[in-house]
Amino acid sequence: MAPFFFQVNCILSANEYTKEFSEENRGHACIAYDSNQLASNSPCEDARTEGSLLNSTGLLVGVFDGHAGNSCAQVISKRLLRYIGASLLSPSTLRQCIQEGAKSNSFLKCHNDKHDFVEELRELYEQSFQKFSSDLLEKRQENFQFSMSEVLENAFLRLDEDIST
Repeated sequence: MAPFFFQVNCILSANEYTKEFSEENRGHACIAYDSNQLASNSPCEDARTEGSLLNSTGLLVGVFDGHAGNSCAQVISKRLLRYIGASLLSPSTLRQCIQEGAKSNSFLKCHNDKHDFVEELRELYEQSFQKFSSDLLEKRQENFQFSMSEVLENAFLRLDEDIST
């Protein structure tokens, strides 16, 4: 019976991931996290991502279900947190980032991102992100009233629009 439990444990722990933040980052909202992913099919169609916001002490996490394959879940896991990260910035910080030519990965440090987009898609996705950031800044005034639900909804809907067009 022991070999069976060993095999089960190996399967269950195969995709465990632990991230502990170094001492200099202990002021962040999270000092460590653990995650795991157990696929119901092969290859796994789901994706997950975790990233620290670079302009605050926040941590964003997401799990994305790949109902019809892993491509969409992978794309969403890489792009959505970037949209949310930019959306969480104040108008003045966002303006400064845009003026300095910030790329979509300037707002977030992903902790388990193993793959990058192919060059053609990377350029296309970067262009849509730059347009999103500019549009976001145009809609916001300096007296912007922060609402987390609006930030999340806007990021989700805009990414959905960007993917659909």
